[in-house]
Amino acid sequence: MRKSFEAIILAFVTMMLIAGARTVLVKGQAINPEIAVIPEKNTANIGEAFTINITITSYYTIDVFRWQTTLIFAPGVLSIVNISSDIKQGDFLTKAGSVDVLNAVIKDGNKLIMSQQLSDIENSANGNGTLVSIKFTVGDYGYSKLDLTDTHLYHLDGTEIAITPPHDGEFRLKLLRLTPDSGTAVVQIEGFGLLPDSKVNITWDGNNVNVFLVGVQNLALGFTDLQGNFLAFLVVPTPTVLGSHNITAMATNDLPQNKLNATFTVLAQGGTPGPKGDKGDKGDKGATGATGATGATGEQGPAGSVPLEYTVPSLLLALVALIIAIYAILKAKKS
Repeated sequence: MRKSFEAIILAFVTMMLIAGARTVLVKGQAINPEIAVIPEKNTANIGEAFTINITITSYYTIDVFRWQTTLIFAPGVLSIVNISSDIKQGDFLTKAGSVDVLNAVIKDGNKLIMSQQLSDIENSANGNGTLVSIKFTVGDYGYSKLDLTDTHLYHLDGTEIAITPPHDGEFRLKLLRLTPDSGTAVVQIEGFGLLPDSKVNITWDGNNVNVFLVGVQNLALGFTDLQGNFLAFLVVPTPTVLGSHNITAMATNDLPQNKLNATFTVLAQGGTPGPKGDKGDKGDKGATGATGATGATGEQGPAGSVPLEYTVPSLLLALVALIIAIYAILKAKKS
């Protein structure tokens, strides 16, 4: 009986040790520092600026002496005007003591390489906080991923601290521009701020339509460029349905809220009616000296033609679209 009781106790202790080991393992996985771009999603108008922070968001970071990271961005869409004033050290290391000067350099126009360490070897940083703050100025419409790469935390002795994969951010300035925005024949569509290198779907009043879309991959395959932009030509599918029509553009696999919208107005092909005729001349004085009657109002003038500002651009765009279509067909036959 005693041996049986001891066996039960031993089994119970073994189970507790296994459970404890699993708990330590889970905690070990949970305490890996998490580094993220905050805020994750950003936007601002052309010429304006916005600021992001690269931040350690987990509480369990311990004994950090040095950090480094590289942030990749789209140079045509974003820029750093003054590297000395637009990039500022955060509070994560400074809470632990004095720090060396923040190292920051831009390489290839789109890679911001940064690092910093504590000055006193007796100190180390713990917990969470901001590593660095970066101010970007917006240069154009489009999309830019704020991509953290080569990100590391180190102890004083140079050994690396395990971290979870960094959380990147993004910038978008969206626009769908139509040229012209009214007419009867062809419209040029410019889209900005969709996902880069993605297939574009375009609709007219909610229905998918075929377009001559010029992409970076192939004239027959409409893809956005590396800034999420595209250029397309659309033959108006309902030229006899007058009034406003909704055009949308969306990149495959993008979120619905990132869909682009614009309105195109279909005009009457015969143009608007001409103005009323001039008022008739006053009648001659009668034989009795009475004043002649006022002449009748002239008849309404004939219908006017389509204004040149609508017809000429539409014809030119139609010609461009036809050339693009012929080029795509010839290229497809050669391949």
